[in-house]
Amino acid sequence: MTKSACAVYTCVDLDEAIELASQIPSARWGSIEVRPIMLFDQ
Repeated sequence: MTKSACAVYTCVDLDEAIELASQIPSARWGSIEVRPIMLFDQ
C-alpha cells in the first residue's frame, strides 16, 4: 500500500524549504519532494 500526503509551507527560500523538509519524520526512510509554487492575486 502506498501512502501519500501533500503539505504547503511558506518559506523564504529553497534552503529554508529543504531544512523544513528534512525535519519530516518520513524523510529518514522515504522521499520528500520540494516544489516551488507561485501564488497569483485574483
